[in-house]
Amino acid sequence: MSAEEELQAFKLQTLKRARVTAIVLGCSAVISVLFMVYGFTQSIEASKQKDMAQYQERQLQECQKRAEAAHQASIMEMERAKELLEKMESLTKAKK
Repeated sequence: MSAEEELQAFKLQTLKRARVTAIVLGCSAVISVLFMVYGFTQSIEASKQKDMAQYQERQLQECQKRAEAAHQASIMEMERAKELLEKMESLTKAKK
């Protein structure tokens, strides 16, 4: 093989390596962009989920306040009923 043929073979081999390297780096870049897009969409979804969780937390707190108010009202109503019952019992005893 002459020096010129060896130089051509070397150039061809270098060109093939450069092509393979370019293909590998290009594929890596495409995959990286896909992962970036996926990460971005996941970030958006996580933000939506966080907002929904905060909304549900506020709803829960409102419901708990209403439940506590209803509980207090029922306790007061029960105490009034007891007082009325005691008055009725005392009136019944007084009539006898």
